[in-house]
Amino acid sequence: MTASPITRLRIDVWADVVCPWCYVGAARLARAIEAEGLGDEVEVVPRAFELDPDAPSEPRPILEHLAHKVGGLLADSSAMLDQVRAMELGVRDLAVAEGLPFEPDRATANTHDAHRVTALAVRHGLGSAFFDALQRAHFAGRPDALGRAGLLAVADEVGLPAAEVEAVLDSTEHADDVRRDQAEAASLGVRGVPFVVVAGRYGVSGAREVDLYRQALAAAVAAS
Repeated sequence: MTASPITRLRIDVWADVVCPWCYVGAARLARAIEAEGLGDEVEVVPRAFELDPDAPSEPRPILEHLAHKVGGLLADSSAMLDQVRAMELGVRDLAVAEGLPFEPDRATANTHDAHRVTALAVRHGLGSAFFDALQRAHFAGRPDALGRAGLLAVADEVGLPAAEVEAVLDSTEHADDVRRDQAEAASLGVRGVPFVVVAGRYGVSGAREVDLYRQALAAAVAAS
């Protein structure tokens, strides 16, 4: 039997926008929250984790990007491209099983600006809504989802003030927030994402099954 929900249970989620496992993990976490009957009693806070800080800002086909990242000098071989495509299709099947759109031929790009706008969204209480909508846009294959136009479009969808988003994109505002998130992740020994911390005490690493997220949520509620 699920314990009575506590008020605003905080769930910190370190993730990157372009991480497909983070995308799947977020859907499973949402299902766990619903299954535990917590609903609006939780506050999911996205935390920045840049998987590839040196990625170019210009969009690049995901298969080409992954092939060069994984294969190095062998990146242009047909065997390497087939390997990364198989990886993408495997994750696509998991995403589709969660009811998520997933385009294996999407483009990818640097996510630093996306994380800075997410930090702004967190200040407005819209962090989770913005990050989730941005991931959907990216994985659905929306052109330039991670560029200025894409970030402004998603911000508008969730109700972020356009003038504030433009001010962030025209500056280095919230870069310190991104660095702090990543420094905290390093202090926790986080080497990959998603990484979820419930109530500051219960950590779940990786895109786990719904039941494992439920266990962490139930433990946090019971300890409150």
